[in-house]
Parts: sequence; structure tokens; C-alpha cells
Amino acid sequence: MKRLAGLWIDHRMAGIVMVSDEGEETKEIGSNMEANVHAPGRSRSEESSKEDIRDRQGGNQLDRFYDEVVAAVRKADTILIFGPGEAK
Repeated sequence: MKRLAGLWIDHRMAGIVMVSDEGEETKEIGSNMEANVHAPGRSRSEESSKEDIRDRQGGNQLDRFYDEVVAAVRKADTILIFGPGEAK
């Protein structure tokens, strides 16, 4: 039997199921990314510039997250990818 992987992913977490002759294995990987929340008392322009800074800082964190996800499914012969948005 081939090694099959199911991957559900968004920007905050990935759920992975690996199936092979040896059995099933599940794994969750978190990105540690925070939700984008508008802070009360700040103008949209102030908040937008702070969001831009957060986005740039979070880029490295997401890169590490995606590297860890890729490493977890690397040995799979087939990968089915699910999830909302752009993370897939």
C-alpha cells in the first residue's frame, strides 16, 4: 500500500492523517499566529500600519509553520489537501 496523507490546513493550524500498511498516524501542528483583531480606540490608519508590521513579522513564523507541515507529509505518495482560504 502506498503512504497516503490527508491534510487540513489554515493559517493557524494543520491537522494531518497519515495512512500506510503500518497503520494510521495523526498529528496537529500549530502556527502560533494570532487572529487579526482591531484594537479599540485606534484609528483604522493607525491599526492598518500596525497590521502591516505584524504581517511582516508573522511571515517568518508562517514560513516555519509551512516548513514543518511539509516535513510531516514529505514521505507521502499521495496528499489530499483541505481547508479554507489561501493556506492550501
